Amino acid sequence: MMDRPLGERIKTLRVMLSMSQRELAMLMGVTPQAASKWEHGVSCPDIMSLYKLSRVLQISLDDLFAPEFVKPME
Repeated sequence: MMDRPLGERIKTLRVMLSMSQRELAMLMGVTPQAASKWEHGVSCPDIMSLYKLSRVLQISLDDLFAPEFVKPME
């Protein structure tokens, strides 16, 4: 079980990359509302989008979902 919700992980990594939700959405090919829903835990990226999300956020899927995920140093 993840110690931090996926949405929180997505937001943490996005902010670390100085990326707006709009930029994330554009790079992912989704609406800004979809990216916001991911970060707020209302919905999750579909399984086919996870690889692309990991590339956009510059993190491996293993690290994105690792139980020991911690906010990287800023």
